[in-house]
Amino acid sequence: MKTIGIVKKDGLEIFVDKEYIVLRKYKPACIFCNSVSDVTEYKGKKICASCFDDISSR
Repeated sequence: MKTIGIVKKDGLEIFVDKEYIVLRKYKPACIFCNSVSDVTEYKGKKICASCFDDISSR
């Protein structure tokens, strides 16, 4: 069995990739670009620093 650092109460993503069922530890992603790097919550939505900067500068 392959472990990926999943412990009780961790969120999981479950999806199908061709003939495989994939379980992956949930990582919140930016609602705009799907990046999982430097993501924070803003007004109830997940957004990365890059997209936040882009929106803020407008």
